[in-house]
Amino acid sequence: MQSNLIAVLAAIASVAVAQQTSKPDFTGTWKVLAESGKSAETDIIEQTGSTFTITPILASGNKIAPMVYPTDGTKRAQMVGAFKVLRTGHWEGTKLLLESMRDGVSPEHGMVETISLSPDGKTITRSFHVRDGKVPDHHVTLEKVRK
Repeated sequence: MQSNLIAVLAAIASVAVAQQTSKPDFTGTWKVLAESGKSAETDIIEQTGSTFTITPILASGNKIAPMVYPTDGTKRAQMVGAFKVLRTGHWEGTKLLLESMRDGVSPEHGMVETISLSPDGKTITRSFHVRDGKVPDHHVTLEKVRK
């Protein structure tokens, strides 16, 4: 009887741990909440395998070129105007950390973005940190409008 109880408790604990460490799916269309103090931008996020793509749509309706990040720690080069930008990402628990830096520029001038999902799955928070400290950190909350 006691061994059955221990087995049940172990199973419950392993499910709880798995739920805490599973990676959330950010796929969908997300609109910046007005109280975030940012323009009425909408982001289309696609998350497949080890690739994470953000396509911003400005309030004017114009799309900006997609930002594509590998999420397995490898680096991917992407042209942004005349500059080559190196992008990479990795998971820290349920948070996704995305890094961008210009090729040939010291990494301390790069930017780190952390994306996290609210417990109810209705909003995400995008937190931005520029490593050189010349730009203040800022946070934007977005609400899911479509899957």
